[in-house]
Amino acid sequence: MKPNKLLVALALLATCVSCVPAEFVDVTDWLQIGGEVLAKIFHTWEVVGPDGEQDGPGEYQGPELPGVRRRERKLLSQISEVNRLVGRVENAVHASSEATVRALMTSLPDIVRLELRLDRLTELMSGVAERNGELSDYIKNGYDNSSELQGSVPGKSAFRLEAHTLLDFASHAVAHDESSVRGLMSRINSLVAPNSGPFRSRSIFFLLKDALNEQGTGVLCSTQQSPQQLLLNLYNTIQLVQLQGFAVMQFSWMILRLYEKGNFSLEAKIYDRQFKKHQENQVAVVREALRGASRAAWRCDPTHHVEGRTYDQVTRLLQGFLVNEVDLNGEESCKENCAFYDYAETYGCFKDQFCGQQPRCHGRLLNCQFYDADMWVCPSTNITKRRYEFLEYESGKVLGQKKFCDRGTVKVDSWWRYLLWHCSYCMCLCDEEGPNSDRFFSLRPVLSDIANNKVITGVRLVKQNKVFHFQIEQGTLTQKGLSKTELDWKAVDAFSVHGKNIREGQDFFKLDWLQRSIDLDDLVAPPAHVLTGIAFRSLGGHLNLMMRATPVDVKSGQLRPEGSIWIDNSNTPNSKSPRTELKLDKPDVSTRSPASSMPDSKPDMFIKFTNTDMAADAAQTTVPFVDTQYVAPDPPVLLSGIGIFHKGQPNYGGFIALKVFTYDYSGVIAAISPNDELEGNPANEYIVDITPN
Repeated sequence: MKPNKLLVALALLATCVSCVPAEFVDVTDWLQIGGEVLAKIFHTWEVVGPDGEQDGPGEYQGPELPGVRRRERKLLSQISEVNRLVGRVENAVHASSEATVRALMTSLPDIVRLELRLDRLTELMSGVAERNGELSDYIKNGYDNSSELQGSVPGKSAFRLEAHTLLDFASHAVAHDESSVRGLMSRINSLVAPNSGPFRSRSIFFLLKDALNEQGTGVLCSTQQSPQQLLLNLYNTIQLVQLQGFAVMQFSWMILRLYEKGNFSLEAKIYDRQFKKHQENQVAVVREALRGASRAAWRCDPTHHVEGRTYDQVTRLLQGFLVNEVDLNGEESCKENCAFYDYAETYGCFKDQFCGQQPRCHGRLLNCQFYDADMWVCPSTNITKRRYEFLEYESGKVLGQKKFCDRGTVKVDSWWRYLLWHCSYCMCLCDEEGPNSDRFFSLRPVLSDIANNKVITGVRLVKQNKVFHFQIEQGTLTQKGLSKTELDWKAVDAFSVHGKNIREGQDFFKLDWLQRSIDLDDLVAPPAHVLTGIAFRSLGGHLNLMMRATPVDVKSGQLRPEGSIWIDNSNTPNSKSPRTELKLDKPDVSTRSPASSMPDSKPDMFIKFTNTDMAADAAQTTVPFVDTQYVAPDPPVLLSGIGIFHKGQPNYGGFIALKVFTYDYSGVIAAISPNDELEGNPANEYIVDITPN
């Protein structure tokens, strides 16, 4: 046998995995590759069979290498090809598996982590991966490029690995020992799909699913994965390790047979049946766990809130405004009290008093209240959003957060008129549309390019030109899933509400004190449909969410645009099944909360944009804020739904936020089996030509 072909095969085994592009591989592609691996392993047994071809006399004239024959070249070539196939998914699975295991180890409490035995699972999988790596290292270091060894065959390398090394490795790999590859594989299976009997333990997948449910929705928001996606990625990681272990086991028996330590065909067949049985049991367990796992993915609060990056605000929708009763009527009288003016406006500025020192409210004045007669007012430096930082009354009562006043406080006193009328200062709510008020939501649909087989893979809300828009990330769907390199954020269809041919109710929705509700819903597509469009609409004076779903053939990676449908929840507070309101109780500014926001709404609810609490913030801020972080599962995955919800903490305004629902893969996963198209081919058809040019 010519040594150059053997040595190149050895090098391929050591390097082929690292050269695989790191791109996402879909579940169906993973099953196809796994099937190719098994088919090639089974056909490789023909290479080491009793009829394997020996090297002919005179074919190799270099120094004699005991045990190196033509069958070895074929066997090593097959090992290289199998490693190449496994390498196609290893890099892709590695990224998600590392993130998955890290999330599980850090996001769950210690008691749950111990119960789930994640440490044990990680240890076992590492053991199999190490054995696989050892085999690669042995082969990679089994040759020598020194000039002394190259002398007998110019330009070629000599094979230096002793037969004993491979034999010892192979013997231990298939041994009935806990530390052997056989033992490690058995223990991994016992964690995933425990055997039946009185001492049967629960699968780690059920324990994990239950733990995630018990811990609530806040456990995984930092992972950018839904619970089902996390379980699926963990399963793919385990499958990759088991595929590596199966290959090591089979190749070990081939090595033992090649060096005439026995036949081992029966042992290999028995283990093959066991492996298939384990696969079937594991798939059944994981399918059941996936069906009961949530498919929702959303974002936690960031470490630091940054306006314009992680959140944005509706501004000056309802805002605290200090006004004297004398300016609340055209008669300039003070014969009523503040509570009388539940719906009013400013008519003037009597004798240019405090009203002359602040911008006028040109809109409606609502819910006026009297707190005390005399006060000090701290005007805000951020006049585009706030009017006041705080108000301090002579009685000691403070509206807002008292602090150093950059612009200096202004003394404001009520007065008596005609000795009969007390002209009191009232705190009202000002609903004023104008250049400082951002209160618009786009009603234009945002669609992926389904004509070019593109689907939505991520969403976010952004504010441009005072208008909140949906923005989508889209990716091209192929037979092998979604590639990270082919994802892009679609440009926002920005416009000005004052632009030509831009119409309220058609292009945008305007909030005001009568129409300031947003519906909170989860919209999920029917089976075998994916998310391809989202939009707001006006429904009964509420902002209401809609989604477009398009049928998909996951295996072929093809959309059917003609089957697209729009999905919504048309319930209103006046419907037969009415929506319920999520009310904010004396809310403070959303970003002042010391604790991270948590989901506190349910589908079929609605919430009103409103002012912050008068005592906490002088009613200067509109809440809830709008979370503008992108929601795009990583690694990318097909989406089948979208939701809008509220997250917050008691007595804070919280955030309107988006969630997505990952595609349900519970019916897609299957046991790895040899590909049918490969089963009838002889092993020699898969021998790679490894002769250097």
